[in-house]
Amino acid sequence: MIFIENKYTSVYFSIVERSKNRNISGYTEKHHIIPKSLGGTNDKSNLVVLTAREHYLCHILLVKMTNGVNKIKMIHAAVAFNNWTSNKHKRSVRINSRIFQNLKELRQHVLKHEMSKPENKKKSSDGAKKLWANSNYKQEASAKRKLLWKDSDYLNKMKDRTRTFKQVNVNGVEYFSLKEAATQLMIDPSTVSKRCSSQDEKFINWNYI
Repeated sequence: MIFIENKYTSVYFSIVERSKNRNISGYTEKHHIIPKSLGGTNDKSNLVVLTAREHYLCHILLVKMTNGVNKIKMIHAAVAFNNWTSNKHKRSVRINSRIFQNLKELRQHVLKHEMSKPENKKKSSDGAKKLWANSNYKQEASAKRKLLWKDSDYLNKMKDRTRTFKQVNVNGVEYFSLKEAATQLMIDPSTVSKRCSSQDEKFINWNYI
């Protein structure tokens, strides 16, 4: 079952059902009842029209209605909702700082728990091995690395090792710190550090910036 049976799920579907039998005037937003990242579709039966406040509330409730990988997806969606803006309506909804902090802490906790499972560790490891087994990927990664070393700004950043947070670049994606990279990649910070310092060509595109 996608959703956990709890009070948050009940509230969520009460909002959904209420929205189906009314007409709203003014600003509204479309919401996927079953989020697309959880297998939902764009079919009319999976869409409801909500007010901005209801939409915001539904994304917070979805975090409390799921677990495991699905929970991680809903946390990411809720955090992203904080910065979502509609150019058409000039609409911007901001999550207050307390809720935002709780979401970030919850994401870290869930990721750590999921990564502790042997099957997820193996999946992460197998994925990395498969990626680096691709000769084209290796060549592209090597070419990007060489270009970086020709950039004076990049060289200056590499020389600056006195910063409190060491920024990390993994396969072209920049992370603010080892901790952030480890959280997003679902591996230990020590593993990120070792790969960034490694001379092994498998990790040629893992480095500090």
